Amino acid sequence: MRKLIIGGITAALLASSLTGVAIAQEKGEYRDRMASKLGLSEEQQTQMKALWDQQREARQEMRDEMRDHKGGLKDLDPSSDTYQADVQKLIEQTQAQVAERIQQRADMHAKMAEILTPEQMQQFQEMRAERGGKHGGEHRKGDFKGHHGERGERDCDR
Repeated sequence: MRKLIIGGITAALLASSLTGVAIAQEKGEYRDRMASKLGLSEEQQTQMKALWDQQREARQEMRDEMRDHKGGLKDLDPSSDTYQADVQKLIEQTQAQVAERIQQRADMHAKMAEILTPEQMQQFQEMRAERGGKHGGEHRKGDFKGHHGERGERDCDR
């Protein structure tokens, strides 16, 4: 029994680590395809990779910061004397985080415009529009068909 449990845990760990490798490889392949389609020079590829790495680190820092404030409104005590002030503080923190995210994206866009030619930038924007922004195609949250067919259909035992 113990060997079975250890084997199961090992298999789960191996599968999760391979999934991470596959995702990283997929991102790398996307960047390679994009560089090829845009006709980036070696220098541009190096600059874009540095920019993506910098942005990835900044996004991770922001996610960590947001995780620290995750409790939000549900952690506040409505019967507290400081409830309204705490709510206001939460609103201000959230507004600051949103503003920081918008500023980060604007900065990245400006840096990309410095690296890419106007034609490459136009082509990049078209590629992004075709891809549906970040998540691809027409697929949007709530529009997908899963195991249960159309959203809301539940005609099985699952």
